[in-house]
Amino acid sequence: MVGITSGALRRAPGGAVRRAPGGAVRQDLAMLIAHVHVRVRPGRAADFLAATLVNARTSLGEPGVLRFDVIQDNDDPDHVVLVEVYRDADAAAAHKQEPHYATWRDTVADMMAEPRASAKFSAIFPAGPDHWAVGAGPG
Repeated sequence: MVGITSGALRRAPGGAVRRAPGGAVRQDLAMLIAHVHVRVRPGRAADFLAATLVNARTSLGEPGVLRFDVIQDNDDPDHVVLVEVYRDADAAAAHKQEPHYATWRDTVADMMAEPRASAKFSAIFPAGPDHWAVGAGPG
């Protein structure tokens, strides 16, 4: 098992990918992955999900959005997680400027039991945006 320690990864030319000495571990530092945890008010999950699916499907049409997954906790249907994968931080910022994002944000504001919480991640595996991209299919 390869461990990652602070300072073990180095910036590659272009700044997008880091590799540990020996090339065993790669990290895409350009990509931004956000897990957004939402606690929905009891009885509002269906409304929240309906509005969120419109936002997610529309988001997949943005050039910098690679994935936009909507997942719901099996044991607690009022806990929804959005897994958003962006080509880079600029794409994440651009997403928040889109009219459909503002519509979603305003629509779901009163459906949330508490402010949403977000955590940001870098990609380790798969490495590179081409492996994360998903099409905006009918699902």
